[in-house]
Amino acid sequence: MPKPGDINNPEGKGGFADNPQNKASGRWKKENSQSYCLNFFLQLNEAEFLEWEKSNPPNKRTVAQALAFARVMKARSELSDYREVVDRTEGKPMQYSEIQAKVESSPGLSDELLKELDQIHAKNNPRD
Repeated sequence: MPKPGDINNPEGKGGFADNPQNKASGRWKKENSQSYCLNFFLQLNEAEFLEWEKSNPPNKRTVAQALAFARVMKARSELSDYREVVDRTEGKPMQYSEIQAKVESSPGLSDELLKELDQIHAKNNPRD
């Protein structure tokens, strides 16, 4: 942390003024994101989807558009690609896991506390 009165860059070198090639030249565009492009293609009807390919030649497409178009096109016939598209746009389904453990003995736990823990476990897990 600089102290009051300190000058962090006394020569004034570096930054975007000296290196304009590092400047972002504007803001990030959602249209260039993969998820946006996938959602865009998924909301088109069949005719619009096929027409998009004709009206947007490869030299006019962004890489994100080209990749998303190819993925959606392939997802129409391949289940694994369909799952990938759905996971990207809808989110992965919740995956549940169950862990069971029984404490036989533990240093520092009294027998009374272990019995109490077993009772709580039995009450919460009646099928065991």
